[in-house]
Amino acid sequence: MMKGKWYILALSFVLGYLPSVIGFLSIILLFIIWRKVLMKNRLLLFLTLISFISSYLTTPSLNSTELQQPINYEGWVSVKTNPEHTETDLRFVAETPELGQLYLFANSDSKTIKHGSKCLVQTQLEEPMDATNPGQFSYKDYLATLGIFKVGFQTDIIQCHNRSMLSYIFEFRDSLQQRLKSELSTDTFIWLNALIFGERDGIDEATIEQFQYWNISHILAISGLHVGIVIAVLYVVLLNVVRTTKERAKWVIICFIPLYILLADSQPPVLRAGLMATGLMIWSLFNQKKMDAADILSVVMIILLLTDRYLLFQLSFQFSFAVTFSLILSRNLLQNVSWFMLSLRVSLISQLAILPLQLYYFYFTNVFSFFMNLIYVPYFTLFVIPLLMIIIISIYILPKAMTGWLDQSFSFVQNKAIQLISWFDEPDFAIWIVGQPHVLLMIAYTVLFLFMMTYWDFRRHVKAAIMGVLMVGVFYVPLWLPYLNPTYTITMLDVGQSDSFVVELPYRRGVFLIDAGEEVQPNIEDVQNENFENVIKPYLWSKGISSIDAVWLSHLDYDHSGSIGHVIEEFRPEYLFTHSNMKPLNVKRLNHVLLQHGMTVNYGEAVFQVLAPNPDLNITKENDWSLVFILKVDDYEMLFTGDITKRIETEIIQTGNLESVDVLKVAHHGSKSSTSSEWLEQVDPQLALISVGERNLYGHPHPEIVERLNSNDVQTYRTDLHGAVIIKYHDGQSTIYRFRP
Repeated sequence: MMKGKWYILALSFVLGYLPSVIGFLSIILLFIIWRKVLMKNRLLLFLTLISFISSYLTTPSLNSTELQQPINYEGWVSVKTNPEHTETDLRFVAETPELGQLYLFANSDSKTIKHGSKCLVQTQLEEPMDATNPGQFSYKDYLATLGIFKVGFQTDIIQCHNRSMLSYIFEFRDSLQQRLKSELSTDTFIWLNALIFGERDGIDEATIEQFQYWNISHILAISGLHVGIVIAVLYVVLLNVVRTTKERAKWVIICFIPLYILLADSQPPVLRAGLMATGLMIWSLFNQKKMDAADILSVVMIILLLTDRYLLFQLSFQFSFAVTFSLILSRNLLQNVSWFMLSLRVSLISQLAILPLQLYYFYFTNVFSFFMNLIYVPYFTLFVIPLLMIIIISIYILPKAMTGWLDQSFSFVQNKAIQLISWFDEPDFAIWIVGQPHVLLMIAYTVLFLFMMTYWDFRRHVKAAIMGVLMVGVFYVPLWLPYLNPTYTITMLDVGQSDSFVVELPYRRGVFLIDAGEEVQPNIEDVQNENFENVIKPYLWSKGISSIDAVWLSHLDYDHSGSIGHVIEEFRPEYLFTHSNMKPLNVKRLNHVLLQHGMTVNYGEAVFQVLAPNPDLNITKENDWSLVFILKVDDYEMLFTGDITKRIETEIIQTGNLESVDVLKVAHHGSKSSTSSEWLEQVDPQLALISVGERNLYGHPHPEIVERLNSNDVQTYRTDLHGAVIIKYHDGQSTIYRFRP
């Protein structure tokens, strides 16, 4: 009665996670699509309603009561994970009845703490670091998907006792890793550790970035495919080497799967594949009839979500089930075809299945990724993982020289394979940047995807092609909408103790970046492009912006120009505007324009009136060479000031060209050396923006400047308090949004 229908229950359970309105609209849509099936099967109809309602009522919140300031905590906690020993600290998830799950960083490398231990700890609890800009990765949200809402640093472990039975398995896992590390070369162990044990910390960032660019990063995580290979190899060994019966081999594998799940760190794809394999084998032992794979997958999903209600929020869970469901539902398309066509279809279906998730979380996809998957999925499936398993076994049964030869052979071939990815490089034309689509667009895509797969299955190729075009066309909506939007937007990004503003003209007629700063690090060796990679680039990509029209660089100090090279390389601006004391850059397809006092730049409806620098003055400091200009769009004016001092402010006032403006960008992060009383009186802004780092070493903004702004009734927004600040202007009205509440 329920055979072949469990996927409807699983889908209704998932829909219960959606926000109220969207969730109820989605379940109504589900009833419309499957109305004939549901009306004929009253039990299925009843269970579908129960599944949705129970899920909706029990879905956990990703929000918790926020701590206004860190609190000291002393008490007993239960250790819920295998403690992770790093070079600097000891990390583990603990649980208390009153506070729930905590992520603790301990000072001591205690050997007494194990999974399941009860420990008396002293720690200072605080909120995890949250994103302060649109599009930015949120560590707080990530921990929330794991059910963790507080972190504790500098934790002192006073005493611990007891341990769980699982701790012995984790101990075995750790000892096995240590032996493999000592026996094998670094290159081989790094990949073995990632693909067998699920720890990819040793893989260098450049390789991870390349895998992410080509949408093959799923290979680096233990997936259901890896589990299937392990089970298949073990099954073959049991039948052909050990010479046992099929029934005994299945029982051995059933007992082995839970152990392997623990060895692989209980990651969602491993749980999914392990439970599916267990279910299929148990069914085959007691029932000769074939069980529908979609039913098993649906039951496994419901069981896992009932066990851990936070699992659905985890990206690996979403990707794993989306791909597996899609491949199972399209199994007819994967039969009676050549190996090449099978690989092509599996790659294409998998990429289309995860496309909405890829765009939602990463804002882009690689349109040629399925070609790279065609190369590297079989390579890792047929060579890398089997050889790594053989290497593990060889350590125990083969001479050391033979293991060494296998080790060196693997390392040589693997390095060449990774070099091949580097050879392909990262061409701009390969990526499609869409921005973050709305949930409704993702639902529309999913419905069209199901229709496309159905038509394809029934060989109605014309209708399937039409559905495919509509399906992909759904994600052009967020790309087109800005060109219909009459709103003018200015965004002050939170880039710490540096500056970066994004200006979007109405109808997306122009996108400008004003400064692209990186925070100055204490040591020159620490200089990195963190603001570009973590703030500027994600923000632009989340808005669907793949190129910008112009960059305005106020001056050459690192906190204003540190990311300029990356911006030019990845966003290909047509113009670069700088002060006149800078040497012209000779960059292909970039027009470098040197500006000074008295010049005006017109770009569409935007007018940039340059007030400084004045080369006739004797300027000796780079700050005083800052490009100062008023940006006028419609009747809305904003004054950008770089890092000028009071001396330049006075010079600008004396020219008589300075009028009152709507918004003032406060110079030099609110330093006392700028923003004089005369300057404020002349500019007379309604709103002031200060880009400043939280708890910075310079004491910015200076209390005197803050008081001066307040006494002049200037509404002030600061990145250290408010995160990114967004000004939207339309029809003579401006609205200010702050990213931090």
